[in-house]
Amino acid sequence: MPGFDRDETRRIARLARLDLDDAEVEALARDLDAITRAFSDLADFAAALPPPAPPAATTPRDDVAAPAPERVVEAIHAAFPRRDAATGAVRAPKGAP
Repeated sequence: MPGFDRDETRRIARLARLDLDDAEVEALARDLDAITRAFSDLADFAAALPPPAPPAATTPRDDVAAPAPERVVEAIHAAFPRRDAATGAVRAPKGAP
């Protein structure tokens, strides 16, 4: 087992609450080694990539507060389960349902 010895593999198995026999320890060690190599290959690939282009300069937009259109407000109010017709106030029951 080149990357993971028996003790390290058993320690990892214990962390995962796995009870493995010797053959399963060997198999897990090979799998862990393959996973480690794959991540190493990925890191090597990423290191070989050219640097990304700098982000384009943009001008932030102004935040402008404006009331919602009346039809949107009406649609929201229509979705309320209980609403006082005289005042337009939303009525909610006290406490959690």
